Amino acid sequence: MRPPGPVVYVDTPLAEAARLLQRDDVAALPVLDRRGRLAGVISEHDLLEAEDGGEPAEALVGGMAHTFLAEDGGDDKTRPVSEVMERHPVTLGPDEDVSQARRLLVEYDVEVMPVVDNGVLVGVVTRQDVLALD
Repeated sequence: MRPPGPVVYVDTPLAEAARLLQRDDVAALPVLDRRGRLAGVISEHDLLEAEDGGEPAEALVGGMAHTFLAEDGGDDKTRPVSEVMERHPVTLGPDEDVSQARRLLVEYDVEVMPVVDNGVLVGVVTRQDVLALD
């Protein structure tokens, strides 16, 4: 497990989440509610799938430009992550072992799993973390 690193909040604009994903070179970010509890996860995949009016939204993800346009063709960078995040992410408890983390990463095909203790984010486990232990 590693420290949580960058996080976003439910009202963070998609463009800001995309900027953080690129800046910190991570595949996903934990999303916290206003009380600081885990509310979901926003990933590069979520941003790439995000659509409003059938058009993709504008952001930089992994160095690639993607377009987020509102239905009327206007800018939609202020749309909150809560609209596209995974609301029920796969999580681990702080006492889970590596074999459980490996199984869940593969079974649910996720890059990053939040580690939570009573709803509070205490860390994350990534595929890279598990591979480094092999």
